[in-house]
Amino acid sequence: MRDIRQSPICTIYRQRLQPGSLEPQPTATIIVTAANELLRSVHERTPVILPTEDYTQRLDPNYKDPGSQQSCYSRISQIP
Repeated sequence: MRDIRQSPICTIYRQRLQPGSLEPQPTATIIVTAANELLRSVHERTPVILPTEDYTQRLDPNYKDPGSQQSCYSRISQIP
């Protein structure tokens, strides 16, 4: 099993207005996928781990190309 102590998980973060509030509230969603064989006995889903080759692009707070999300999602099914 590979070492994942410092592997960031894929999330969607945004701010939205809650009903009756004028202040935007931060929200986050963890992106999950089917668990691999090792984890399946614990739970059927597992967080998607951000691929190493996407670290620089995805962790840049100024990066805003939503179309590039497809490259990350297309690799999700290939994660062992």
